[in-house]
Amino acid sequence: MPDLPVTAEPVSVAVEAILAGLETGAAQVYVPEWFHGIAASKAQDVGKFLEGTAAYLREQKQKQAQKA
Repeated sequence: MPDLPVTAEPVSVAVEAILAGLETGAAQVYVPEWFHGIAASKAQDVGKFLEGTAAYLREQKQKQAQKA
């Protein structure tokens, strides 16, 4: 499990959001809702997002290697 600064949401929160999205015809649903801001910012500069993701994954791999 990656070291993320995010608190896990109960499955029921996702289910409720998805059902509400289906009722309103939403093309996308974000749980928690603030993930929408992350998606919007990564869409503005996909290359920068991918660079950041690669750096994060390298960092996580290093952390796991240090624990082993």
